[in-house]
Amino acid sequence: MKSRAFLGFKTTTTTNPQQTGFRAAMMATFFNDWLSLKTLYSCVTNARANTFYPLESSWVIYGATNLTRTAP
Repeated sequence: MKSRAFLGFKTTTTTNPQQTGFRAAMMATFFNDWLSLKTLYSCVTNARANTFYPLESSWVIYGATNLTRTAP
């Protein structure tokens, strides 16, 4: 069976148009890490900590937190 995970938020994320640039930077950090074969957990943690507009603290991963892009 293949590894799987769901990444979601327990609270509503912002849709404020003035913050779209910050959200884009956060997503770029996340996907850069994901393409570098880091685990899902480390991608989310880095995106939350290392961007202008950090990922909301209500994020939660259900399933394989050690999932990588190339996981079987």
